[in-house]
Amino acid sequence: MAKMLNGTQPVPYTPPGQDDVPEGQRVAYRLRVPSYYDRAAFRRACVARGAVFHPSARVFASARDGIAAILPDADDPDRTHAEEVLAAAEAVEGIGEPLDDEMAGEAARLEDILRQQWEPYARLLADRAHWLEIAPFEATRMFVDGWENIDLPFRRGLDGVPPDLLDALPREHIVLVGFEVMAMMRPTEQEAKNSESPSSSQSSTKTSTAAKTPPPNESSPTPTAPPSGDSPT
Repeated sequence: MAKMLNGTQPVPYTPPGQDDVPEGQRVAYRLRVPSYYDRAAFRRACVARGAVFHPSARVFASARDGIAAILPDADDPDRTHAEEVLAAAEAVEGIGEPLDDEMAGEAARLEDILRQQWEPYARLLADRAHWLEIAPFEATRMFVDGWENIDLPFRRGLDGVPPDLLDALPREHIVLVGFEVMAMMRPTEQEAKNSESPSSSQSSTKTSTAAKTPPPNESSPTPTAPPSGDSPT
């Protein structure tokens, strides 16, 4: 059954990894459902922090430019191989599937070469890495409305949860909570139809993949994407 997104009621979220903790003692967070204006405010907050997430199409295009610049001879077998590896990485990212081990190793080597020798590509990856650090923090700051079983008194100011309080939370919880919030910004089509919040019905109807995508791994051999797909919000 699709979950109901109600803009007037916080959504409970319990981070994973607490199976050995009695249910009533597990850490849980109360998350406010983002409205249309909240999503715009979130994007603004990320940009204000210098956090920009470049779409995969731009990253792959830069990689192709880098291959052509580093290996200008179109008949060079090394260039042909590099283009084949890049095409394979682009194809599996489009369907959300991993590369096989051999091709993943080739993709990792190609990324290292491009990162070192093609500055435009390195800048795009650096921007993505920065976004992956900032976006979960901003989402947690803006949309956490309370918590349970944390030995810290919860408080919010006009700008959300104060940074000093966020700094006291487990880093992994900020990442998990932040991406859970971002997944709520992209409800599935059925969730959008079932939502009681008028603003929720205006959100994207593209199916979120947050539930089947792990937290970002910055050492990924292919261009890294956020858990909820190529477009963060």
